[in-house]
Amino acid sequence: MRIIFNLTKIFFGIVQKQSESKTQVDEEISKLCAKYLTRANKQFIKYEMLYFVKEITKLREDMLGKMVAEIEGYYISTYSHIEVSAYPKLLEKMPQTAIDFSSTVLLRIVGGCLQQDYNKVYEAGRILDKIAEFVPSDHSYILHHSYHWLGRCYSQ
Repeated sequence: MRIIFNLTKIFFGIVQKQSESKTQVDEEISKLCAKYLTRANKQFIKYEMLYFVKEITKLREDMLGKMVAEIEGYYISTYSHIEVSAYPKLLEKMPQTAIDFSSTVLLRIVGGCLQQDYNKVYEAGRILDKIAEFVPSDHSYILHHSYHWLGRCYSQ
């Protein structure tokens, strides 16, 4: 985990220094890295990076299974026990928790879709609807990508 975070910092620094030759992709990755550096929970940065550089769909089945198991374990231990009615109280004043929760939901949706576990995707989509309003606007990309994958999964 520490290695991924350090690589993110290094990549961010390199992209920042080469400002005259940046492409739009460089700009987007640079913005994403800057957001990752400010995250309270950096546990799933490795999976989000795989997702945003479009490599997550290329994971071997065993690697995908490990990713999904890690994300599920984290979701169950951290968020599954929270009643839906408690979301506003928890997330309104804790934007980092809202970011972490929505990131976890995005990865559950992507993992569920790739494994064709539509029950998990449906459950995660229902949660997303309840937490979306609490995700800070500068992290709304998480919601956009989540809804994209929900639509992609439902169209299969």
